[in-house]
Amino acid sequence: MISKLFILNKCKDINNKRGREYKEKMLKLTMLRIQADLKQEKLATDIGKSRSTLSSYENGRIIPPYKTILKIKNILNYFEDDLLNEVNYKKKNC
Repeated sequence: MISKLFILNKCKDINNKRGREYKEKMLKLTMLRIQADLKQEKLATDIGKSRSTLSSYENGRIIPPYKTILKIKNILNYFEDDLLNEVNYKKKNC
């Protein structure tokens, strides 16, 4: 029989891995913004968010809403699907 502690530790490992992967992928957002020569303040204003919220997106502390990613892609003229595909919007059970 599997113990509750084993299951909790396994879930913690999975969530930590997801967090690291998400943070790595959100670095792409920062690189795209910098390549477009936009300051955080300007992009944040353009998407209707605060600079600190955009910073949290870029640092992987907050997952941006789907519509916000679409706005960012439009502003940055980024039409590849990988930025959307790389961010997991479905809650996973663990």
